[in-house]
Amino acid sequence: MNLGRLLISICFLMATASVFATEADDIKKELKHAKGKERLEYLARLCDKSMDGDDYALQLKCINDYLEEAHRQGNHKEESDALWMWMILFYNNDQSDSVYKYIDNDLQFIREYGSQEKYYDAWSCLVNTYVYSGSLSAGLKEAEKMYDQARENKNDFGSGLACYVMGKFSDEHLLEILRLHLLRAPSRPSNSWPLRWRSIATAPILMRPDHALCESNQK
Repeated sequence: MNLGRLLISICFLMATASVFATEADDIKKELKHAKGKERLEYLARLCDKSMDGDDYALQLKCINDYLEEAHRQGNHKEESDALWMWMILFYNNDQSDSVYKYIDNDLQFIREYGSQEKYYDAWSCLVNTYVYSGSLSAGLKEAEKMYDQARENKNDFGSGLACYVMGKFSDEHLLEILRLHLLRAPSRPSNSWPLRWRSIATAPILMRPDHALCESNQK
């Protein structure tokens, strides 16, 4: 990159930061006098604005403020949205310990009071956290649970997302998990496995989300 392009990039970043600061300041001014639902809307907008940058501390503070206010007002829907933002933030910043610590309670709350899309999205954070931390067997188990529940609830988004995260497991990962499973339970008959898992013994490629198996299971 030549000097001219570097200067242009720096100027663009500074301009973007300036716009964000101005918009955030405007929201904060309105927030001082806002009450009830309107106050929650402004706090949610601050959360959205903070996500435009990479200041983790600022993002966490904005979400915590939003979560605290929603809880104070007894607004379960907004509180579930804040918990979903929380989980996404932890996952995107490799805060695996926080994902493991809060996921169970937060998932149940989001399931009860929030949108199903955000519920399954938050659940996928747990699956992916297992995958990228090397806990492949645990990740695959969660993906299966996620898929089963979504299918039972006839939720196409959830079952589709479960198939997508299953696609993160390579053929080698699936075969290794299967090998370990058979070593732990060598006497288990193959016909007792769930149908969609049985085929991985000979064709792990079937678990990929673009394969007809996932498509046919969603019909």
